[in-house]
Parts: sequence; structure tokens; C-alpha cells
Amino acid sequence: RPPKPARRSRVSLACQRCKHRKQKCNGGQPSCGRCLKLNLSCHYVVPAYPKPVQAKIYIKALEDRVAELETVLKNGGDRTVSDDHWTIAAALPTEGNWQDQDEIQPLVNAVRDLSHDVAGSYIGGASTITLGRALGKALAGRSMLSLPALSPEDGRLGPTHAPSNKSHAGSLECNTFSLLTQMSQETADALVHAYLKHMCTNFPIIFSFEILDLHKRRLDLDDIYEESILQLIYGLGIHFLQKTSETSLSYDPEQFYFAALEERDSILRLGDTRALTYLMLLGQHCYRMPKDPGAWTFYGLAMKMCVELGLHRQRRSSKVCLKSERNKRLFWICYWHERELAVAMGRPPSICDHDIDVELPLDVDEATQDLDVFQKASEQDRSIPPFPPTSLSTLIHLLRLKRIESAIQHSIYRVDRLQPSEDLCQKTDEFLEKLLAWKSVIPQQEYDQDMLENQIYLSYDSYMASYHKTLRILLQPRLYERNVQDRYLGLCAEACRGVCETYKRLHTTLPISFTSLSLQSVFLAGLTLIYCMWIDNSTGMAFRNHSALTDCSIMLYVMAERWQVGKKYRDLFELVKKSVLDAIQEGRHAPRTAVASLKDGMQTSLQQLQVDTEVENVADDLEQMISDMTGEAIPAWHDETLSLWTMNESSNIFSYIM
Repeated sequence: RPPKPARRSRVSLACQRCKHRKQKCNGGQPSCGRCLKLNLSCHYVVPAYPKPVQAKIYIKALEDRVAELETVLKNGGDRTVSDDHWTIAAALPTEGNWQDQDEIQPLVNAVRDLSHDVAGSYIGGASTITLGRALGKALAGRSMLSLPALSPEDGRLGPTHAPSNKSHAGSLECNTFSLLTQMSQETADALVHAYLKHMCTNFPIIFSFEILDLHKRRLDLDDIYEESILQLIYGLGIHFLQKTSETSLSYDPEQFYFAALEERDSILRLGDTRALTYLMLLGQHCYRMPKDPGAWTFYGLAMKMCVELGLHRQRRSSKVCLKSERNKRLFWICYWHERELAVAMGRPPSICDHDIDVELPLDVDEATQDLDVFQKASEQDRSIPPFPPTSLSTLIHLLRLKRIESAIQHSIYRVDRLQPSEDLCQKTDEFLEKLLAWKSVIPQQEYDQDMLENQIYLSYDSYMASYHKTLRILLQPRLYERNVQDRYLGLCAEACRGVCETYKRLHTTLPISFTSLSLQSVFLAGLTLIYCMWIDNSTGMAFRNHSALTDCSIMLYVMAERWQVGKKYRDLFELVKKSVLDAIQEGRHAPRTAVASLKDGMQTSLQQLQVDTEVENVADDLEQMISDMTGEAIPAWHDETLSLWTMNESSNIFSYIM
């Protein structure tokens, strides 16, 4: 008996003629067997929505291709891929587990995992973006990694801009004259040491050993990104040395900033954590040397890039590695400064806390590379600092405080609905308990003097300066109520005294370079303390209040000497302080009554602040307190200026950044 013929294999797509006639189609290309035999035209129509099995196969093929391209980049010398590429590969599930995961996970999670890669784009679970657009975005971002320029006609990659064999994939050739070659080795060493001293433990977006490696190779750098990062680091080092009077240099930090800014197009086109690092360093320059387009713009763009890269979400793979720690540090440092600026400028943050589930960085020493140390730290209680503390313990505990401050801003300062006073008092008490709990677990270990000299932000006062500022932010709205509770008034006055006294101690003991936010914090603390005395001029805390106001005056004078814009805030503070304290001392002041002498010269002082936008949100509390103490309504003088500045800023963003 002859054997049965082999069963015809099924095809995934039949031609239109066979499909309509319900006949078997062999799927031949360009024409199936039946149409070819009958000499008929054969047409195939690909369905708009692939079947689940086809989607799985397609995604698996894409993952294989991504892994292949990563291997090529690794072999080509791209350090951003090869640092711990093996740890990512080891964390991938086996083929047997893939089928189970595909059955229980929606397709968008598979796309999200693909786009979590070095230059991909994060797509949230509620997104309505189609699979094709999502993958197109991710692949477009990846294709730009290795190409340094775009075709001017339509923005597509031109044939004349293929990567050179002389440089590895993912790098940008540097053909411009560098400021790095102009300085002596001794000067360069001083600059990098100043940066590490002031930024290593409170701004660890780059490992210190990577910074030292860049510094060591400064004369041989041929990558635009690496050169720009080192220029920004040196520029900040110059600023720190100049502002702390440690030494005098003939270099201008602005030169290094603008030299790095010139390469923004090439670096931002990378679209990965390198571009994120670049934006955050630019933001630091604007923090300390205010200029357009401003730190708020840079950190806003950086936070959007964090979201695009998916750094705000916890990865399903819990593998501990250097790359995951770097990404967490990048996100949380960006979160810190973006929230700091949002609160200071009275603007909403770029991302809601409810959309963030990534854990805080591991509490280890900043330069740790030992994965065993990372693993051990991940198994400890992450809600409190470890004992003994590490070089990152201060930063991580302050990040916990920053999350409380963000919740305060969202809950106490919300503007979408009017909240009853009883509810606000209840929320205020809940936040007070959280702040006291945070304060109770501050690491108490004393650091030796050598460590404090090399990493100056590890002292106890570094915690307390932020604690007192957050406490003032929480209690400030309670001062504007008709009947202020004595408990809130006393706690707010204590917080204001704490800010002034702590900044004075920090200035006395440590060489600190102040920023515009430092000026805002001290100015508002001093002014709020005067306002508390205007509400209740009892003599119980008179001596401590006067001492704290003296500290505030000293700090405003110091900041005004280092930063020109501080002079008008110093002068306004001195005017208010003299008028209110003189009225209290002469017995001419009753609580919550207008101070007549304060009206003289007040309009001139306020007009001088109209042109300033560096400490923008001062206007909100300043208007309320000055209006109350003078007994006259201060017009919304900042609205017009703010609108003009916002329009100018919006028009400049694209010329500076995009």
C-alpha cells in the first residue's frame, strides 16, 4: 500500500482569490500555485491587526535583533552598552518562561520592556499608541545612537554621515578646538577636585571613577559628549573655587558652559542617559550662574527624558548592577532638582508622584563597584539610613524628605478646590508627624574632619537646613488665617530661626557656594520670622528671634557679595526688619496692625524686584506678608512680568535647546 502523501503545511496568509473561494492556498510568492496555474492575478492583503501568535513571533524577532545590535555595539567599544551587558542578558527569562509570560502580560508590557533599553522610549500601560508607532519610535531612537548628524533636507539620516570606522558606535567625533588643552595639569587637577568636593555626594549622576577617567584622558578625548561633560565639570569647579575664595583663577566658567552648549544638537540627538546627564549639568550651571534658558527649563526637559526612557518605573527584572544603580541615581537627582525648582517657582512638577514606583538608589558609598555590596544593601531595610552611614546616606535621606515636601505641595497648596480649614489642619498635623519621624532617624554618626573637608555636605546641618525649610513651607499658609493657632505660629517661627541659624553655621564652618534657591530660602525665612513677630510680639522668644534675624542679615550680605541679584532682596529685608522691630521696641505696635513707617520706600523696593525672575515665587508670599504689614493691598505686580518672561522664555527655548 503506497504511503500517504505528506500533509500540506498551513500558511499564515492566503491570497484574496483563494480566501474568497475558500480554497487551500500554498502562499507562493509572487503568485500562489492555483493562480499561477490559471494564469490569474494573485493579490495578498496583510491584515491591519496581527494575530496573537504573529505578534509574539514578531516581538521575539525584534528582541533577538535588539540583542544582536547590542552585541555589535559592545564589541565596537561602546561603554554605555558594555558596562554590565552580561547582567542584563543573565536576567532574561528562558524560552520556556516566555510563553507563560506572554499569556499573562499584555502586549504593551512587551513593548515597554523593549523600550527600556539605552535609547528606547517608555510607553505607559494606559497609552493608546499603536504597536507600530511604539516600535517605530524605539527603533528611530536607536538608529540615531551611532550617527552624529542629520540630513538638512528632511531630518533623515543622510548617506554622507555614516559612522566612521575610526570611532566606535555610539560616539561623536570631536573636531573643534577644546578649552581643555589650554590649562595646566595642576589647574585641571584643582578643578576636578573642587567639583568632586562639592558635587560628588549630593549630585552623583556620574560615578567619580568615571569623572577621574575623563580627567585623565582630557588631552586625548575625541568624543563630543565626553569633552562637553568634562567642560561642564571644569566650569563648575572654577565656580566653586571662585565663590568659596579657595583660590583665584583667570578662567571664566561661562566659557566652559557655552562651549558645551554649542554641542547641544549632537548630544541631545543621542536620546539616552548621556543626553540626560548633559542636560542636568547644564541645569547646575544655571542654578549657580543664572542665565537663559534657565535651570527650570533644563530640568523640565531632563525629567521628560527620564519618563521617555522609563527611568521612573520599576523594572520587572530585579537584577542589581551598575547600570540600574546609575539609572536610579539619574532619575532621583533629576526628581530632586525638578521638584526643588517647581516649589521655588510656584509651578507644577513635570510628573506626579503617583506615576513613580522606582526605588531610591541603594545606600552605598558613591564609588562602590562591588556587586556583592549592592546586593547586601538591597536586602536591608530601605526606609531608614543604615548604620554606619555611607557617603550617599545624606543624599538618600534628603530624597525621602523631598518626597514629603512634594506631597505637601500637592496636598496643602492645591488650587483646584477650596479645602475646609479643619481638613487642612488635619493634613498639616499628619505631615508634622512624618517630618518628626524623618528627623528622628537622621544618622547621628560624626564624620571626621578629613571626610567633611572632601565631602562637605555630610554634616548634620545639611539635614537640618532642608528640614527647617520644609517645615516652613508646610506651616506658611497657616499664618494667613484669621485666627492663627499658637502652636503653628510657634513651630513656624522655630523653623524660620532654624533656617537662618543653620545657614550661618554652614557658612562659618564649611566653604559653601550658594545658589539662587539658597537666597530664596534665607530671605523668606527671615521675612516670615518678622511676620510671626508682627502677628505676636510677645517677649518669650524675642532674644532668639533677634539673634536669628541678625544671622539672616549676615547671610544676605554674604550672598549679595557673591551674587549681584541678592542686593535688592537684602535691602528689602533690612527695610522691613527695621520698620517692624522699631515699632515693636518703641511700643507703637499692636499685633496684626499696620506699620505706618513700612510704607515709606516700599513701592521703590518692590519695583526693583519686578525685573527679577530668578527667585520668582518669592512674589506670592512676599505680596501677602507685605500687604498685611503695611495695611495696603499690593497689586499683583509680578503677573505682568511673569507673563512677559514666560513668553520670552518660550521663544528662547527652541533657539537654546532644540
